[in-house]
Amino acid sequence: RNDYSEVIAQVVMFLEGNTKEIVSDLKTTMLEASDNLEFERAGALRDRLKAIEKVYEGQNVVGLGREELDVIGAAYGGEEAWVEIFFIRQGKLIGRDHFTMSGTREEDGQEILARFIEQFYSSASHVPRKILVPESITDKEVVAGWLETKRKGPVEINVPQRGAKRRLIEMVTTNAAQGLEQLKLKWISDSTRMETAMSELQEELNLPRSPKRIECYDVSHIQGTNTVASMSVFQDGKPLSSNYRRFKIKSHDGNDDFASMREVLSRRFKRLKNARDGGEENASFAAAPDLVLIDGGKGQLSSAVEVMLHLGLQDIQLASIAKREEEIFLPDAAEPVIMPKNSQGLFLLQRARDEAHRFAVTFHRNLRGKSSVKSALDLVPGIGPKRRKMLIRSFGSVKGIREASEDQLAAAPGMTAKVARQIKEHL
Repeated sequence: RNDYSEVIAQVVMFLEGNTKEIVSDLKTTMLEASDNLEFERAGALRDRLKAIEKVYEGQNVVGLGREELDVIGAAYGGEEAWVEIFFIRQGKLIGRDHFTMSGTREEDGQEILARFIEQFYSSASHVPRKILVPESITDKEVVAGWLETKRKGPVEINVPQRGAKRRLIEMVTTNAAQGLEQLKLKWISDSTRMETAMSELQEELNLPRSPKRIECYDVSHIQGTNTVASMSVFQDGKPLSSNYRRFKIKSHDGNDDFASMREVLSRRFKRLKNARDGGEENASFAAAPDLVLIDGGKGQLSSAVEVMLHLGLQDIQLASIAKREEEIFLPDAAEPVIMPKNSQGLFLLQRARDEAHRFAVTFHRNLRGKSSVKSALDLVPGIGPKRRKMLIRSFGSVKGIREASEDQLAAAPGMTAKVARQIKEHL
C-alpha cells in the first residue's frame, strides 16, 4: 500500500511538472532499498526512474521557459470532430492525447472547444494554470470559473496570436486535422462496419440480441445549476436524431447526479411501461431499447438498475461507460469490461455517449443563457416577461440592451421613457 501511495503521489507531481523532485526522491529510495538488500524493489525503482528520464529528455519546447499549460487543437467537419491535446510541464512536452467527438454538425469551433474542455476536465486529475486554444470558446468566463473551482486556483484560457505558443497551437491543430482525416477513412457508413460493431457489443456485453437500438443518457450541470439530462438514440449503428430527447430536472436543485439519473430514467421508462400496457405514446418513447447506456460509473448504473426494478422492466439491458478509462460496467459483473481501443463496438458506444453529452451541454448552455438574461432584466422595475422578450428581440442580448442609448430603448416597441431610464440605471 505504501508503494501504491508513493506511485500515485509521483504521478501527481509528474503531471504538475515536478520531475526533478520525483527523480531525486526515486534515487534516494532506490539507494535505501539497495542498502537494505531489497534488490527486487531497487530494480523496480530503477526501471521507473529510467522511464521518467526517457520521457523528460529531449522534450523541451523552444520559447516556453518553464511554463505549465495544456495546448488544445481541433478539426471538425460534418458529424465528427477530432481534438488533440499536448501537455506541457516546466516548458517540456510530457505527453499528448486525442479524442473524437460526434454530433458536431450544428456546432462551430467555439462550441466544440467549450464542450471538449467541459468534458475532458470534468474527469481530469489535474487542471493546469493555462490552457491554450486556437480560438475563443463559448461561455469562456463561466468555463474558466468552473476550472478555477476544480483547480482551487486561477486558470487562464488564452488564444495566442504570435510566437512559440502560436506555432504550438498551429502544430496541434494540424495534428487534429490529420486525425480527422484518418477518422473519416476508418468509419465509413457501410452496413458491414455497423454489423461488426453491434456483433462485438452483443458478444462483449453478453446481450441476448443485437443492440440495434441503443439509448444513451447523460446529465449536465455546472456547480449544480440548471441541471438537465439528454437521451441520444442510435438505430442500426447510426444516430436517430428525430428520437433524441431533452429533460429539465425537476426533483431537486442541487448537484446530485444519481438523483438526476433516476428522475430522467423514471420519466422515460414510465412512458415505455404505459405503451406496453396499451397506452398511447409517441414512437420515441414507445420503442424498447436493446441497450441502455449510462454516461458514468458504477454509481450511475446502480441508479438505472433501481429504476428498472421499481418499474418491473428487468428485461431492459443496462450498461455504463466511465470516461477516464472507457471502462464498461454491467449490473451483475464484478469487474468492468475493457474493449480494445480499436474496437468498432467501443467506437459505437463512444459516439452514442458523445452525442448524449453534446445534446445535454447544448441544452444546458441555452438554459444558462436564458437564466442570465432573465436574472439581469428582472432587477429592472417595470420589466415583465413581455417587455423582456421584446427587448431581446430588438437588441439581441443583455449586452445589446446595455449598450443601447436611452433614446433607442425608449423608441423600442412597448417601451416608455421612464422604463428606458430605469434600464440604464440598473444595467
